[in-house]
Amino acid sequence: MRCKVGPLRFHRKILPALLFFAVLAGALSFRAGAESPGDPAVMLLYTPSQYKKLKAGDDPLKNYSRALTNASLRPLAASPESPVSPDEVQGLLIPGGGDVDPSFYHEPSSGRHTEADLDFDRYELQVLGEAWKRDMPVLAICRGEQLLNVYCRGTLVQDLPRERGVIGGVDHRDPRTKWEKHHTVAIKEGTLLRQILGSSVKIVNTAHHQAVKSLGEGLKVNAEAQDGVIEGIECPGRTFVLGVQFHPERLVDVDRLFRRIFERFHDEAQKYGEIRARGHRQ
Repeated sequence: MRCKVGPLRFHRKILPALLFFAVLAGALSFRAGAESPGDPAVMLLYTPSQYKKLKAGDDPLKNYSRALTNASLRPLAASPESPVSPDEVQGLLIPGGGDVDPSFYHEPSSGRHTEADLDFDRYELQVLGEAWKRDMPVLAICRGEQLLNVYCRGTLVQDLPRERGVIGGVDHRDPRTKWEKHHTVAIKEGTLLRQILGSSVKIVNTAHHQAVKSLGEGLKVNAEAQDGVIEGIECPGRTFVLGVQFHPERLVDVDRLFRRIFERFHDEAQKYGEIRARGHRQ
């Protein structure tokens, strides 16, 4: 006797399974589209403690990783314990973090810098130096911007509240929680950042107590807060070197305009990879 399944019974039994596999396939294709082997690889720098957490399944830099992946970039975690060769990547992202030790910009300590790690500072400066030699695209965020300025022989304000106070109503970090606040920045005309964002004024987040003081050699200021604190730097003499004091990786869901920073980073990393590939073939 042939088994008959009516239309209603078929839908109840089979349709949920079909929908499940369709959703699963869609999710897998989205992941593949967001991060595939053909995407440009970007070195993302982790402190030893951050890398340990990453290996345990908790990514402390997940906001950076997500912003890169959503821009079709492939983040590669690098740390002193697990270095990545610069020849494996097409870009470098230096994220936020602790203070840069003042010995690297030849100033005595004010006693107000925190979480400084000489060994990690040295490691990041070395990695940045290797990227610099290759004219590799570099995106430097918060501490990353400060490290970029130090690499170019600039100096830092070691503690904004003590050295500058609150000027023009701008408080760059909540002194109680040490977490982010928001303020406006003026983006200078004729800069890479202005070209990317297409705007002269933006509201940004802020969670820092250090900032650029004397500008490094070959660098240019691209953004300032209303109190005069430098909020962005770049290097016109390089293919793509962009530093911002704010955190665009945490702003991309609030203001889509900030996605353009990562999209431009993608385009520059892709071009760099193509140029390098042509050089190897010659």
